[in-house]
Amino acid sequence: MGTLHLILDKYDGHLQKRTVEVNNIVDVNDQLQPYFDKFGSAGSEDINGYSLYIFDNGAADLTAYVEEDGHSYDILAYEDKCQYEDSHDTQEYNTEEWAQDERFFLTSGENLTWIVSDAENGIDIEFREGLFNETQVVKTSRNLNGDTMKLATIMREIGDWMAENYADLALCNWKCRLSAIRKLDNENYWLIMAAATQDLLETGEEQCFSSNRLNTEVCDWLEQVKNVDLTKDEEANLKSVLATLTDEEACEVFHVLHLYWFFHSDDYEMFQWAIDVTCWPAWLPNELKMQDECEEDDIIDEE
Repeated sequence: MGTLHLILDKYDGHLQKRTVEVNNIVDVNDQLQPYFDKFGSAGSEDINGYSLYIFDNGAADLTAYVEEDGHSYDILAYEDKCQYEDSHDTQEYNTEEWAQDERFFLTSGENLTWIVSDAENGIDIEFREGLFNETQVVKTSRNLNGDTMKLATIMREIGDWMAENYADLALCNWKCRLSAIRKLDNENYWLIMAAATQDLLETGEEQCFSSNRLNTEVCDWLEQVKNVDLTKDEEANLKSVLATLTDEEACEVFHVLHLYWFFHSDDYEMFQWAIDVTCWPAWLPNELKMQDECEEDDIIDEE
């Protein structure tokens, strides 16, 4: 619930002030409408957290803003905030908001995507897990009027917030992750590795994420638990691949598994997650695919 502040100036030396409790933008509009009924149409400006309506008949102006959770919103910003919250309440797939402050929201989506939203400026950035800089799709619900400097500043602030709070979701060594997933291209392998490392990763402690550590954890799990069906050939192949991973590749595997247990396990069916991980290489942007293909061609030429 927020508090709507209304300040009417009829240029007579006296300001008429009102405060009203509101739950959503509908309540706000209900409170604004009587002013428009009385004074007619108005132009508006949104300035530093408040909206200024200047009535066309020159008889008055109206200042309006909403205070909620210690933050001041102009009317458009409050409308964007309400629309964001409503849309995320009615999404067709399960999502979870992992971060929320007065301005930013981080929400999980489908196919290893995430959406970071700036409620204050009405901007959503969708990105693929680990590829924040490479896969951004920017959507705005407000007209920035071609203000490229303002948009650049907002984008930098969103990036800084992600880097400070959720760098493990936003960034990765994409070459090593790509190589590791290509080698481990069976969804059952990811189910096994997730189960084998759950206790290790859920401690939240800093770990030495080496190839040897991953190999040991999985092989021990296969000997002691093994509740995922594997053929003998699949098990032999998994052990063989784990033995050949570089430490950098193993580190990326650990990061993928860590993201599952910390961010996906409550709202992402595990087998679907494992399938999506094996699809991650196909979702690389074309620029990275071309770079990868060129490097492979260079290796072939050297041979």
